[in-house]
Amino acid sequence: MTTGNEIGRLEANGVAALGFNGDGRVLFSAGGRAASVQIWPVDLQDLQDQARRLISRDPPQFTGAERRRYGLADISR
Repeated sequence: MTTGNEIGRLEANGVAALGFNGDGRVLFSAGGRAASVQIWPVDLQDLQDQARRLISRDPPQFTGAERRRYGLADISR
């Protein structure tokens, strides 16, 4: 079940590397300038549910609010 609550964000300065543990339940992110490693618990069912919701859109695109939230370029221009 997804709560809709954001538990964290990757660094605004970029991420040097991402990797999952062996069973895919933990994501590790290595920061750019801060040289830190963050550990993110991953709920695989939640990720699949979110992906299913996003790709079932017509057209399958992020909304403007989602693009701003995730720091993605605005494609509406």
